[in-house]
Amino acid sequence: MPNINKIRLSGTTYTVQDLNATKTVELTQAQYDELSPKDPNTFYIITDATAGNLSNYYTKSETDGLLDTKLDVSAYTPTDLSNYYTKSETSGATEISTALASKADTATTYTKTETDNAITAATSTKQDTLVSGTNIKTINNESILGSGNITIQGGGIVDQTIISGSTNAVAGGAVYTQLDGLKLKKITQSAYDALSPNYDANTLYVING
Repeated sequence: MPNINKIRLSGTTYTVQDLNATKTVELTQAQYDELSPKDPNTFYIITDATAGNLSNYYTKSETDGLLDTKLDVSAYTPTDLSNYYTKSETSGATEISTALASKADTATTYTKTETDNAITAATSTKQDTLVSGTNIKTINNESILGSGNITIQGGGIVDQTIISGSTNAVAGGAVYTQLDGLKLKKITQSAYDALSPNYDANTLYVING
């Protein structure tokens, strides 16, 4: 028996069913395919439909399990960026490149440690700085460091002849001339006696003791 959705009483027709209300209809796939037009306010239940392939879909329990491993946003502490510059606060690539162009290139510049090591290696075989009177002698208490010439004065007059009363130094040649070529030799008596008879006629022997 078809559904009754209208009645007529005393010449007046009354609608007893909302024609726009959603209805539910059960039918086979073939009946659904042949149905035309299809009512937009009707839910069609296919009685012989086959289940779809859901192997690529998560079940509710699988979805809940994946969500359990995720971070709870209520327990997340954002990173403090107060010590960082924003993009608008920093210079652009051109300004940064220009600023870095005037800086030393580490590939061609020594560090302090490298400089110290190079100086040590270069000076390890060098002579220490000369300090007068410390690691180099002086002459008559005068430093010999620096440029220029040092004039050394003579120690007195050297006599070329032997003069009575002179306190000057006497040249060896003057003594030889004064002694007429004789040699002087200091000798003991016993040594002198032992020379006999081979005395040197050009030697003047001075007996000591």
